[in-house]
Amino acid sequence: MLVPYALFGLMAALLSRTSIEVFFGLGYYMRVVLLGLILLLTFYLVSVLAVTKRNPSNFKKAIKEPQLLAFSTASSAAVMRLFLGMFRTAVIVIDDLTACIVFDEFYGIK
Repeated sequence: MLVPYALFGLMAALLSRTSIEVFFGLGYYMRVVLLGLILLLTFYLVSVLAVTKRNPSNFKKAIKEPQLLAFSTASSAAVMRLFLGMFRTAVIVIDDLTACIVFDEFYGIK
């Protein structure tokens, strides 16, 4: 409950020591990151359409949960099994290819 007020205090202290130009740099950084994520999503959707000839909106619905988990944990290794399970059901992927990605599945450890 106190966190928003504390954050406001920290930002006010930063602003009083520096100028507002600090926020312009942060805004530019945020725009670049969002543009990169949008370009990456577009590349993935076009790739799914070109390779599998399936509807990209189904792929987008299928990756929603693993992608949110990967962003919230900041770890792709934490959700590797979830992604591989999604790819096996939502997209046609050869099992040997996905098994090579995760070594414990490659060696038969489940």
